[in-house]
Amino acid sequence: MGRGSRAQRKEAAAAAVAGGLDDESRALRKEAAAALRMSSEDGRYDEAIARAEELAARHPGVLRRPPAALGSFPTPGGGGGPPQPPRGLSPRAYGGPQGLASNCVEIATSLAMARFVCLNDDCADVEIIRAMRISSPTDPAENNVAYDLVDGGGSTTVKERIANAKAAASSRYNEILAHVFVTVIPRAVRDLLDIAKRDGAAKEVKPAKALAERYSYSSRALFAHAHMDVQFARGLAPGIDKRPFLDRLLSDLNKQAHQFDTSLVLAMFRAKLLFLLDMHLAAEVECNRALYMKGAADPSDEDVPLGSVPGENSEEREFSIRIDLGRLLQKIVLASKDYWYSLPSEKQDSFLFVGFNSMHQHYAKNYEVEKSMSRLQTISDAISLVKKCKSWRFWICPYCVGKKNPDIDSLFQHLRNKHAEGNVWPKLQSVLDPKSISSTSQGDCFLDDVTMCQDLKENYV
Repeated sequence: MGRGSRAQRKEAAAAAVAGGLDDESRALRKEAAAALRMSSEDGRYDEAIARAEELAARHPGVLRRPPAALGSFPTPGGGGGPPQPPRGLSPRAYGGPQGLASNCVEIATSLAMARFVCLNDDCADVEIIRAMRISSPTDPAENNVAYDLVDGGGSTTVKERIANAKAAASSRYNEILAHVFVTVIPRAVRDLLDIAKRDGAAKEVKPAKALAERYSYSSRALFAHAHMDVQFARGLAPGIDKRPFLDRLLSDLNKQAHQFDTSLVLAMFRAKLLFLLDMHLAAEVECNRALYMKGAADPSDEDVPLGSVPGENSEEREFSIRIDLGRLLQKIVLASKDYWYSLPSEKQDSFLFVGFNSMHQHYAKNYEVEKSMSRLQTISDAISLVKKCKSWRFWICPYCVGKKNPDIDSLFQHLRNKHAEGNVWPKLQSVLDPKSISSTSQGDCFLDDVTMCQDLKENYV
């Protein structure tokens, strides 16, 4: 009785997940399930493989909803996670189903695991990343005959099966990417450096670029490309200008830097490169960004050559880089100081002049209208005032909205004439001495280090 009930439940589950298939697809699904049962229940693995290959050859790409993983024989689990590829499995076994069901997360994940288990195939990350990016996944039960063979295989909802497939893909993603970061990329970087050391950096510039493009999500791969370009530039003859090579390298790094905003290694490299290109302000900004970086990645996961950043642990390695950043900041200060003293006195005198017209254009061009309107209005008001009153200073009446007086005497006269009511003027005189106030406002130097004046072209600076 129990065995009969179990068989009935299996048949009902199979019917539930196969609903909507045409007769040919349903028949093929039944044959695939039989082949899968031959492997999982009877242990006739080789015979099951042969049966699956024969089915795949007989029906090449004709099904609208193909039974997935023909030839892969996943362990029955009702969608509880992608199956482990069996012994001797080639990723080619998943090629047909993957092409026919490109939106099936479970098939994409299984193909990724097949590549991962093969070990000599370094493309598992491509497949698992594709699996994670599938935006409209199909029901795994439509493409996996394993659901037909498990009690309750059809009792889960489509939403639950898709969620299970996504969760399994996420787990495999972490597993595969960890392998890529720890083993695949370091091995590739070592090979690059070994060949460059033996045959010269010029030979490995293109392979290094290809590595960075292949693993575009890896800061170490990007840094390996940058490192190889620098080695190539260093090897150029002394008479060749290296700036074009370094400029191009900086441009490439700037395009990718936003992906690795927690990389101290990359920040240090960019800061040094900016310094070499005499872009001292940008170098200082990058140094300060790195010094105050939160949640920085462990430099040992990114450095090139591997192990080049000293330290027994992550904290010591981060401290080592920050020490180097501090030294670079000192070099920037010294270089700026040398540049300042190299300027003639006329250049030094005009070095910190800022034209109000230029400032007005800067805010109008580089800031949104809503955010810059108050600044633009302030600058316009200042220019209008100086043209009208020949002074940058004005005194505001506390009672009149927007009333500007060019000097303190004009303010007092305005208060005496327009606001005599309520004994305002006598009270004001009792607490203020107009002479002492006037004596503090000589000229237009209202800060110790800021002076307003007018140049020959009537541009106020």
